[in-house]
Amino acid sequence: GGVIVRGGAGASEGGAPWSPAAIAQLVGLLPDAMIFEPGLREQWADEARRWLLRAASFPLAAASARILAALRVPLDAESSEALLAALCSSAAAAEGGTVARG
Repeated sequence: GGVIVRGGAGASEGGAPWSPAAIAQLVGLLPDAMIFEPGLREQWADEARRWLLRAASFPLAAASARILAALRVPLDAESSEALLAALCSSAAAAEGGTVARG
């Protein structure tokens, strides 16, 4: 347990970004706090993977990746392959190229 602190020194409450440590702490606590919902951690991980794969911006993808990592749910082979393919496509796009899929 403990207090979750948003942002850094001088961060205003109105829109300061959450630190990765604060996100990890919150993500770690919530599924265990909601014991009435079996499999919540796995459901949340599935949703975080979907958001990560379909993110329209880097900040959204990064937040989804931090949530997925904080949940610590093992990836199956299909999820690992999809995330690696998305990473390769993003890297190629950043370099001005394309990735052949097959």
